[in-house]
Amino acid sequence: MLKLFTCSALGSGGCVLYLWYLVVLTIHGNNLTNLFKIVPQEILPDDYGGQADSVQTLHDQHRKLVEGKYEKWIEEEEFYVIDERKRSKATTKKECFVSNTFRSLQID
Repeated sequence: MLKLFTCSALGSGGCVLYLWYLVVLTIHGNNLTNLFKIVPQEILPDDYGGQADSVQTLHDQHRKLVEGKYEKWIEEEEFYVIDERKRSKATTKKECFVSNTFRSLQID
């Protein structure tokens, strides 16, 4: 199983840091004893020889969890709006990046 994870972290000042993790590809086939050496059997779903609930049960539990919190999230998001009237009216791409940057620059 090959998994590529992307983790983004926002730092102060709008800095974005990307961390890439590559999990080593390991093919276990039908013999899962080697898999259980890497992944504990307690956390694998019952469908894959583990001791946890089935994939369908875990999916249903996660769906209920997300749906319960989704409504609250939507209500909170309604408070965060952008007033488009305050946005600058740049006509070219160059103006978008340069005009507001040097407007208050004073050289002695």
